[in-house]
Amino acid sequence: MTPPSSVAVLAVPMEPLEPRWLLSASNTFSEFQLATGSDPEKVVVGKDGSVYVYENATNMLARKRPGKPVEEIPMPGNANQHFGMAVSKGGDIYFSIQNGIGAYTPKFNRTSAVDLGTDTTDMAPGPKSSIWFTEPNTNKIGRLDLAHVRGRNHQFLQNAPVTTYDVPTANAGLASITLGPHNDMWFGEDFVGQLGQAVIDKNGVPTITEHPLPAGVDAHPVGITTGPDHNVWFAEVFANKVGRIDVNTDQVTEFDVPTANSEPFWITTGPDKNLWFVERAAGKVASITTNGDITEYDAPGGPTSFLTSIVRGKKKTLYFTETFVDRVGVLTLKK
Repeated sequence: MTPPSSVAVLAVPMEPLEPRWLLSASNTFSEFQLATGSDPEKVVVGKDGSVYVYENATNMLARKRPGKPVEEIPMPGNANQHFGMAVSKGGDIYFSIQNGIGAYTPKFNRTSAVDLGTDTTDMAPGPKSSIWFTEPNTNKIGRLDLAHVRGRNHQFLQNAPVTTYDVPTANAGLASITLGPHNDMWFGEDFVGQLGQAVIDKNGVPTITEHPLPAGVDAHPVGITTGPDHNVWFAEVFANKVGRIDVNTDQVTEFDVPTANSEPFWITTGPDKNLWFVERAAGKVASITTNGDITEYDAPGGPTSFLTSIVRGKKKTLYFTETFVDRVGVLTLKK
């Protein structure tokens, strides 16, 4: 395991913010620029409102604090192709690196890493003090137990036990993971068109159930989130749909995205009680109501900007990555 290290945070000269685009009578788009060639893939928002961006091509985390220039934080290892990232309940930033998981603790400006011997795809805070993650190459989900990590080294990974569990379907193509409405974990099985559900007992041990999707292997469910209706929502990349599974009845409903071949890729619950998702191949940001009504908007980076993630920010904002133009888009909702 890699010991924690203090981080020299490098300031990046900021280009002026892009002009604001009119989204509707009440909402606006804006952007902020990242380093050229940084390849931003994932965005999360910290407890203090800082925006953290996974820069796949530079092995850096970009940090944009409110009212401050963009800073660059070196990862404690090389980035991997899966660009998973999550914020723990304690406010630390966890992210995938080659053969393991890295962490950055803003309070002490330090990084740490744990070597798992295999890549992780995505991660999410789970019940109690834990981070759950997916391992595509080993076909497992895992738990990083943070409950007994205290003091100045709070949540540094060398002290955190790791336990992994086999997924029933072989070569499932494990992707994103999220905390469900009943303290269960839900994850995408991209290669087989299924969702996995891990019901966790009092000892933290999961019982895994798999739910086939109507679209089958074309579904390729990547982004997944718990919606404002307390059901689980997900983006079906190659089926060009957004799906919902009723967590009480297991009934799956799929909604067609209006733009053909748009590749809906990531999804999150917005501040307006709608779901918001990005259309990777169309350069669009879209909202969907819990009744399935979809509204699409052109992102400022254009149709070839390649949108790969979206997350809710503080107040009435959403942030999304525009990978091919090295920017983060900001959507501000006025209502």
